[in-house]
Amino acid sequence: MNQSSSPLREATELLGILAFLFGVACYFASSYHVPVFSDCLDGLAMLLYDWIPSLNGLKIAQAQQIVSSAAAALLFFVATVPITPWIAFRSRVSDMESRMRNIQGRRKPRTVRIR
Repeated sequence: MNQSSSPLREATELLGILAFLFGVACYFASSYHVPVFSDCLDGLAMLLYDWIPSLNGLKIAQAQQIVSSAAAALLFFVATVPITPWIAFRSRVSDMESRMRNIQGRRKPRTVRIR
């Protein structure tokens, strides 16, 4: 598991986490009926249920909200993948990590000798 990760891999993982959080936010927006956003998610769910008829067989509570929020998260991820190289080479996450390690190394607690 100790693979050296490239900046592109780190940026893709960051976008995956952001897409998941966007999906959770969409689920809550749909559940709490946020005025415009909930209507857009309902329309997305209706489109998906028309395109994939087997979704009508889902017998779980709030299946429509789950399907629409998952689709919105997937769309968010697909829409942000083209900017992955820009994120990777602008942020340089590994450089930030090494700087934080250097700062933490300088701030070690001082020990006092008792004579």
